[in-house]
Amino acid sequence: MKNRRNQKDSHGGNSRCNHSGNRIGRLAAGLLTASIGIAALCGTTLEAQAAAKYDSRWTDPMSWEDTIEPELLVETDNNMIYQQLRLCMRYRVIPEGDIWDLNQARRVKMPVEVMKKLYDGGYISGYLYKKFSGEIWNWNDLKDVFDPVWYYNAQKSRLAGVIAPDDYVSLTLDFIGNGMPNGWRGSADFDPVYYRKQYQDLDKLYGDDWAKYYNHYILYGLYEGRTGTKKP
Repeated sequence: MKNRRNQKDSHGGNSRCNHSGNRIGRLAAGLLTASIGIAALCGTTLEAQAAAKYDSRWTDPMSWEDTIEPELLVETDNNMIYQQLRLCMRYRVIPEGDIWDLNQARRVKMPVEVMKKLYDGGYISGYLYKKFSGEIWNWNDLKDVFDPVWYYNAQKSRLAGVIAPDDYVSLTLDFIGNGMPNGWRGSADFDPVYYRKQYQDLDKLYGDDWAKYYNHYILYGLYEGRTGTKKP
């Protein structure tokens, strides 16, 4: 199981070759991304220390989009995409969901090979990687919202004699196919009914589309510090 809390580092090179000007631009983008990440870890934003004597956008906090999105939108190779995303995930600049949204809403290129490399390095979860690859999630990918033992006991009246208690593959498939669409609770750590009631912004967005509450919690909620269930 991948450990997103203790991530490994790796090295890589540049991509596009438009001579020294572009190389310097890409290096600056990478350094700014890393700086944003360090600032985020310290609980600060990256701001100009002294106000400019004239109107300047550099007096405003730098967002991650200002730095990384232009680099991802240009024609570049897989290694450059990997290096940019690796820095963001290493320093926890963005939640995993923003990577998915960049690809789905803004059509930014996110090759499966890059996602696999990020997953293998421990930078992203199996849940996000398999959204790109189309592979079926296993119980470890869903660990933030699903515990096969807990789920079997909660659904025992329905599952007894149909699925064995230790058949985690079948239990996971049942949770994906039946539990998530119907808003059934899959673990002690996440209650979709509670999550929907607790966060009205999500209720307005998703309504009765229960699967989206699990998705939000895994890709955004944990990063944002939202609670998945009522505390005792």
